[in-house]
Amino acid sequence: MTVKKSDKHINIEIYWGGGSVLEARAIEGILQFAQSRPHWRFSVRDLNFRYSKSWLLKHNIDGVIAAVNADSVARSLNAAKVPWVYLLPGKPTKHTYVTADNIAIGRMGAQYLRDKGFESYAFCDVATSWSHDRRKGFIDNLSSGQTIKCSTLDISFEELNHWRSPASIDKKLLTWIKSLPRRTAIMAAHDTLANRIVDLCVQNKINVPEHISVLGVGDHDLQCRLCPVQISSINGAVPEMSLKAAEVLEKMINGEKILSVEIAPKTVIERRSTDIARYADPMIAEMVSYIRDNICNGVTVEDITENFHTTRRTLLRHFHKHVGHNPAQEIIHARLLQAKKMLAETDLPLNQIALTCHYSDLSHMNRSFQDMAGISPGAFRKRAANRITYR
Repeated sequence: MTVKKSDKHINIEIYWGGGSVLEARAIEGILQFAQSRPHWRFSVRDLNFRYSKSWLLKHNIDGVIAAVNADSVARSLNAAKVPWVYLLPGKPTKHTYVTADNIAIGRMGAQYLRDKGFESYAFCDVATSWSHDRRKGFIDNLSSGQTIKCSTLDISFEELNHWRSPASIDKKLLTWIKSLPRRTAIMAAHDTLANRIVDLCVQNKINVPEHISVLGVGDHDLQCRLCPVQISSINGAVPEMSLKAAEVLEKMINGEKILSVEIAPKTVIERRSTDIARYADPMIAEMVSYIRDNICNGVTVEDITENFHTTRRTLLRHFHKHVGHNPAQEIIHARLLQAKKMLAETDLPLNQIALTCHYSDLSHMNRSFQDMAGISPGAFRKRAANRITYR
């Protein structure tokens, strides 16, 4: 009897050349894939392991997912003609890969911070091509429609084995942080760097987020939550990337020609490090925070005047001066932000989201999305759930 390809064991190697925290997120996607492939057998290797052509052939390896740094094993994999996919390559590669859409990550970070109302922005690189792409997306977003200055710093920051940076790097980083205007929002290239920035701020009595706000990338619980000030972070969809890498590898094993894939980030997970509205007038900042905190309670302009003991005329004057539009428009903007968040992060029906965000009905929310975002709520949810680019 002929044994079908799907009935025999498929021997897969996972070569992990990155940090342990990133590895934990990536394994989530591999586990999801493995649940529906009981005939696949996985083995995990680290940077200390070296493949050879003879070893790969002797052990009947059918495919390899090589992550972050695979340069040292690529020659052996190619010599043995073993199908392999490069997951999250640390630098540009011509080999088939699955990675993050790093420019989209930068753009998402900048848009999130702009929506928070910050007036000063900064980006900290880690001297890699992918972090430079994140910086490019960040600056591109800030440059859209108006000129917004952005301070940048590019440092060599090794995160494979520890969270700390050398004293010389800490000194350079702290000098840069102290040079930034108060109420600056910093986007760090990854969570480990964001963690270090927050730690340096706390040690030097620079209040986060009151003086400096910090946004990371990766949404890794250890770095984001085990921190003096919990860190807001972009969910970079690492499990989705590793799942896609396994799917791509399966097609390669079956002889299909596959394009490389870039997966866009999911959303920003807000924690204390950015949980503040930033305007030159502290009272306006409090008012904007009040609007966003109470948008699902149907907040009105009258609620604002009553809560802050001011007149409607004074309120309008201060909003036009510091925000650029009136408080009613800010309520509309906050309603749209809340609806976007719920569309991206929940599976609630559209009509329920419309009512929760205090739109009069679903048609009202549809019109608001088309007018302000140029897209329907359904299309926005679909795009947020499946942001994949094939190259």
